[in-house]
Amino acid sequence: MTTYRILVSSYAGQISTLDFNPEAGTLTVAGVTKTGPAASWMELHPSDPSLLYVTNEVPNGMIQVFRLTNQVVGLNVKLELLAERSAGGADPASFALLEDQIVIGNYSGGNLVPIPISKQEPYFLEPKQPPLNFTGSGPNKSRQESSHPHQVIIHGEELLIPDLGADKLLRLKQVDGKWEVAGAVSFEAGTGPRHIVVYNGVLYTGLELVTKISSHKFPSNPHDEVIHLSTLSTLPEGASPTPDMLLAEVLLTPTTPEHPDPLIYVTNRNEPLPAGDTIAVFAPHSPDDAGKPFRYLGAVATGLQHLRAISLGGPSSRYLIAGGVNGGGVKVFERTGETLKEIASAPEVEKPTSFVWL
Repeated sequence: MTTYRILVSSYAGQISTLDFNPEAGTLTVAGVTKTGPAASWMELHPSDPSLLYVTNEVPNGMIQVFRLTNQVVGLNVKLELLAERSAGGADPASFALLEDQIVIGNYSGGNLVPIPISKQEPYFLEPKQPPLNFTGSGPNKSRQESSHPHQVIIHGEELLIPDLGADKLLRLKQVDGKWEVAGAVSFEAGTGPRHIVVYNGVLYTGLELVTKISSHKFPSNPHDEVIHLSTLSTLPEGASPTPDMLLAEVLLTPTTPEHPDPLIYVTNRNEPLPAGDTIAVFAPHSPDDAGKPFRYLGAVATGLQHLRAISLGGPSSRYLIAGGVNGGGVKVFERTGETLKEIASAPEVEKPTSFVWL
């Protein structure tokens, strides 16, 4: 039987190693390793998967790099802390990891911090440019008092940064080795862009504060006009949104022989439902605009509370893992057409924030 290994970061300041056996329907905690406080976003180095980078999403934000060893099923993955340094701002919520640098988005710090990296000591090198400090605010006084970069995405030669506080998507390019803002996409005031995906020349943006997802024609030139196509609710049909209900993740599925039609999954948080928070399922725009439009396909109740991150893994990205920060632990779902079927769970996992499939 095949067993998959998954790392889970946690606001409890730890990373759990999970063993997932789909045939047996089990998701077992093989061990837990302490990290810095509020371990949030994490990714493996693009060419050295033994290096794991993790943010500590706290006011004095940090970035840590670990060496992964002992990847034996049934045993905890050993995480050896190699180096750590300041993230350059408060509450680092996301980063983009390139071969030779990590670019950190500090949510409360309102800035972007590029830090050169190496695969050997000292691992973090001295920055070649100062932090990029962003400005802007929105009408939601409790969430948009200043700039809040919430994600950093690599898109070709650009970095794309949704700024929840300023209701913008920033487009950055490198000029003489330094990142500069080359363009921006504006959103309706108070909507709070959080996470994005780009597919077939269309930008899909999760609007956290209004639980909606928008689509725009996304030109390759950051100076060209961006055309709005549609905006859809991410809540189940008939649901009435409240200020406490928030959108979290936006995830595009790859095209595979098993799943030839791509889907977009969106997680909702704080839904007042006995069955917990939902994952909304969408079909993207067809490539030629002549076929089916961007459309809502349905919702899957997860039994999780404050559903945050989701991630795909296994053959043909067959499985989706999800976690509830405020309850329910972690669950794995199997993708079955346009819906999801729960097949394993680990309710004891505390405050899960992100996932890495090994």
